[in-house]
Amino acid sequence: MPNFRKIKFPHSANLFLLCKEILSLINPRGETVIDQDVGSLLEFDPADCTHWKQGRRNIQSLQSLYQIAYKLEIDIHSIIDAVQGRKALNDIIQDFKSYGSFECDTNVRFYLQKEATNLIKKAKIKSYPISIPQIISVVPQIEMKMACARKNLLKEIDANSNYIPPSSPRGVEFCGSFRFLLMQKFANIYLEIHHERLRIKKDFTQAECNLFALFLLAPTELIQNAVVNQNHNQDIVNQLAGFFELTPFLINTRLKDFFLHNN
Repeated sequence: MPNFRKIKFPHSANLFLLCKEILSLINPRGETVIDQDVGSLLEFDPADCTHWKQGRRNIQSLQSLYQIAYKLEIDIHSIIDAVQGRKALNDIIQDFKSYGSFECDTNVRFYLQKEATNLIKKAKIKSYPISIPQIISVVPQIEMKMACARKNLLKEIDANSNYIPPSSPRGVEFCGSFRFLLMQKFANIYLEIHHERLRIKKDFTQAECNLFALFLLAPTELIQNAVVNQNHNQDIVNQLAGFFELTPFLINTRLKDFFLHNN
């Protein structure tokens, strides 16, 4: 990651990193992506490509941003968010990778949502953003350990021991995607322990795990309060993403489910 303090246009350098990562993900042959592959998105020669990578060239015109979005087949809003520094690079990349499905049987959804509500009440959570340690603290079978070196990162620990084993790249803070991945791991362990009581199959699906994690991070009652209290002159999805410290994609997914089922 570049040292943004010494870069003239840090968010352009950030955009370069994003483009390189996306190209690596969509490369069908798994070949190594080089800097010039990124530069070719805007038909840059090697010199211009180097200037962009080092943050010495400002990439901000809508034409350039749309061209990048079109060639990468990524939402233009994600590109704009990267350029304007409104969204963490890791969030954009993880949203692009996808978290899997969030759709499941209506009856299963009912029990998952009910259990999530009970856990939120048991943890005495009444405001957003949701405190993940506070939720985990009311489940005695599951333990979360903080890393010694960085208080905001969780230590990689054994999933078989009912610890929360997050995948935490060096330097990653609690961005929205990381919060969801952490809760996703909690949901997976929790459902393994309580699947019979919750009337779901032992081999529960990834979608059921994802939905349970989303119910915990964006509970119905708090979603209702947030929708009422948001500024109607601004984008509701981005506002709620800030309230709940999740990515816009995850909030949008939760809102679709919320309005479809009215809870």
